[in-house]
Amino acid sequence: MRIKHCAVWLLIAALTFTPVTTLAADSISESDMHRIARTLYGECRADDVPIAEKAAVVWCILNRLDSDDFPDTIGEVVIYSQFHGYKAHYPVTDELMDITRDVVRRWELEKQGYVGVGRTLPADYYFFKARGHGNVFRKEYKSDGEWDWSLPDPYEFGFIDAERAE
Repeated sequence: MRIKHCAVWLLIAALTFTPVTTLAADSISESDMHRIARTLYGECRADDVPIAEKAAVVWCILNRLDSDDFPDTIGEVVIYSQFHGYKAHYPVTDELMDITRDVVRRWELEKQGYVGVGRTLPADYYFFKARGHGNVFRKEYKSDGEWDWSLPDPYEFGFIDAERAE
């Protein structure tokens, strides 16, 4: 079943995704990407947290950035109510920066109109809470409904490689 699921996802991605010449994360500054990586460090740095779940935290931040119901800057979003992971003194690791850059690239492609970019969290999920070593994601702050991880995991195939896509 999983092989069929991946094959279908690859077919959809091939039909809907056109490579672009620029995948640089220009719309999010390097300092804002550091803020996101520091938030990841505080929220889900454990080695046993899957990359897709770490990426979902980044998507949650970007979902809030895109919403009229939340602040308009990364700096404000990561310290906004219900986010507790960001601390300015947290380290910025290579792994967390790779995840941050990858999700920002996917987000930018989506903003350019591409579909099948490899979201790990739908656009209408704005909240998450800790459960064990990981997080559960929700649309509403106080809700029993949780994200069911029904989107394909794009990290089974690795990160977007900006140099190879040019």
